[in-house]
Amino acid sequence: MNAKAATFQILDAYKPGERFTGFDLYLKVKWMLNETHYPDTYLRYVRDYRKKTGRIIRNVNKHKSIYEVIT
Repeated sequence: MNAKAATFQILDAYKPGERFTGFDLYLKVKWMLNETHYPDTYLRYVRDYRKKTGRIIRNVNKHKSIYEVIT
């Protein structure tokens, strides 16, 4: 499994109303794969995930990089 697939798996597990940060994704993927990438990489994967799945994930605090799963 690569970092993108791991990120997609993590995002699939989030339920509507849950919030996460880019750093949360960083830590979870690091734990799953023992690999490190920049947190921005995972946020790019979030954009890809939204396009491919149609799930709505919105940025609720740009300064703190907090995202909320809407659907």
